[in-house]
Amino acid sequence: METTKDIAIGKSFNNWIIINKLGEGGFGSVYKCQNTIDPTQFAALKIFCQDNDALTETKIIRKLEHNEGVINMIECGYSDFGYIMVMDIHGINLKVFKEKLPEHHFTQDTSLRLLLRMIKILQFIHKEGIVHCDIKPSNFVVKGKEDIVLIDFGIAEYYQDQFGNKTNRKEHRGFRGTLQYASVNAHLGKPVSRTDDLVSAFFIYFENILGTLPWNSLTDSPQQICEKKIQFKESGIYKYTQIQMPVINSFQTIIENVDATEPSYTFIMNKLSSLFVEQHIPLIPIFNEKELSILPEEEDYCQYRTVPSTPKNCKLKKINQIDEAQSVESQNTTSYLDDLFKTMKEQLPSFHPLPKISSFVSKLKSNDFNLPFGL
Repeated sequence: METTKDIAIGKSFNNWIIINKLGEGGFGSVYKCQNTIDPTQFAALKIFCQDNDALTETKIIRKLEHNEGVINMIECGYSDFGYIMVMDIHGINLKVFKEKLPEHHFTQDTSLRLLLRMIKILQFIHKEGIVHCDIKPSNFVVKGKEDIVLIDFGIAEYYQDQFGNKTNRKEHRGFRGTLQYASVNAHLGKPVSRTDDLVSAFFIYFENILGTLPWNSLTDSPQQICEKKIQFKESGIYKYTQIQMPVINSFQTIIENVDATEPSYTFIMNKLSSLFVEQHIPLIPIFNEKELSILPEEEDYCQYRTVPSTPKNCKLKKINQIDEAQSVESQNTTSYLDDLFKTMKEQLPSFHPLPKISSFVSKLKSNDFNLPFGL
């Protein structure tokens, strides 16, 4: 049985053929794939390292997939190279999108619309008894330039069962999530709650509008990041004039009621909705024309991450740049050999490449291997 690391471009799963790698992490690898029956259909194919991780995530996504704000699963199952999940493929994530903008931040209106959409998505998954546990910009991808979709439920959990009873979740389990966007509770090792998901969404809003967060430069010090977040939520937030008071009030409300049975979704939505009315902000589209002009075509920028950005995973590559470099080298070499054979045929009409050379070139063109030497 092959492992995830052995997966090669061109292999198939059911009616899907792998085209290229999009990302990898502690839970597995994600590839872009193409439907062999309908070549116009593309998808994201995730190969898990552990079957237990796969079964948990696929079960959660299957429960949530009827909502437009959650990634849709096309199919899943076992293969010769591990458990596989095929999902819809969308555009760049919000982190990459923000970095592409000239000012490296979204406008106030766009930031507010994104926050409202994120809260609606979270309200839905929370209603289904699930907490995401890793809300961050790179886990929201752009869908058709008009919406966003939440992806990567690798560490998501059930906080209650189908009957509304709380599930047994281990206390003081250690940090889980992404340092920059995790709540203070997550830093303390407590089970992530619905409120903690909402806090992370507000952190995304603050970063979208400010361009950065006060603790983003402290990536190597979880303790200092936690202390900065405590200062920020207690008083530091008020010094940023770009953040409107209804947003601050909403944020303060959820952190003050962290142990509430039900987060104050209605209060938050009402506060944010009042801003749209008072300032004549349109609810749609989410992104303005200037921001949309930054986006390339979807098939050119699809990116997925399959693991939270915890310290132990911070060195993982998002994109397999070595494979890309080797692919370019192979294409250049193939072109060189084609030109060489063409020239030889013109100068020597009786010239025919030896069978072994022809076989070598065929394999090279199909990317079965890369040359161990330069030409």
